[in-house]
Amino acid sequence: MILDLEGRKIVEPGARRLQQQKRLDRKNYFDDRERCRVERDVAAFAQEFRIEPETIQGCQGLDARGCWRRFRDFDDFFTRRRLRLPEPIPYHPRSAAARRVVSPVDAYALCLGRGQLLRLKDQEYRIGMPGAILALRLSPCHYHRIHSPCMGFVTSIRSAGYGYSGTYLMDYGVGVLSRNYRVIMTLRMIDGTDLVMTAVGARCVGSIEITHPRILTAFREEYPSLPWQEVLNRRLEVRFRRPPTVGLTDELGRFRLGGSMVVLTVPTAIEPSIVLDTIRRHTLADAETSVSVGQPLFSVLSAAVQKFSGF
Repeated sequence: MILDLEGRKIVEPGARRLQQQKRLDRKNYFDDRERCRVERDVAAFAQEFRIEPETIQGCQGLDARGCWRRFRDFDDFFTRRRLRLPEPIPYHPRSAAARRVVSPVDAYALCLGRGQLLRLKDQEYRIGMPGAILALRLSPCHYHRIHSPCMGFVTSIRSAGYGYSGTYLMDYGVGVLSRNYRVIMTLRMIDGTDLVMTAVGARCVGSIEITHPRILTAFREEYPSLPWQEVLNRRLEVRFRRPPTVGLTDELGRFRLGGSMVVLTVPTAIEPSIVLDTIRRHTLADAETSVSVGQPLFSVLSAAVQKFSGF
């Protein structure tokens, strides 16, 4: 079940088709780039998942057919830019938004706290870290670019495995943590609080592409002989000696041919948050909560309050 922040039930577009397709070969719905160049494939996908042309940048004034013709291939369509994105707030050490954390993606959210037991693919996992984690699940209908959840620095990027995951493999006992393709990014807020954001690829994802210009520039300057694809393929960790800065809701990257989830850590020292409390309440009721890019989730306590409170 999926709810909005007011508790109203939401029907996920294409959910019935996904359930019917879960045992079929992936080429029946998601295909490689060469076979997804045909206009009718994009049109069929858009119709199934109720993706409207007027929500896509560059399609204003075009009918559906004219919009679908703009895309070179299926990957180009899947990573389309959408209208009405929040305006990025540039990095500034004294910004009023310095302690704010927002949703990095359009997604359906769960909030999982310490000690909570999860059962996934016939395996049990317990959250052992302090604070909590936000599991932000992307549906095929969602916008598939990742934005910065906070203002600060990117201190490290690490690749942690390559493999396919999804409903197609759910019934075959594939290991959850060992078989997902994922990229882990550590962001340090201006007050020193670290957020860890993990991008988890879907079962036919080709790669996770970093698009932020300052991150790419810092990577090329510090690792001139190391291609980004090698970081992904060899499970390497990139630590920046001079961490690049990012503004709030800056675009960081995109999923190539889709992604399944973004996982974001929630620090212990945060201000009371109605949004986070709502997501927690819905999670306990076995329901997901619909959130959008740039939607405020919580704010980190100021350094003075943390010191006074003993954090």
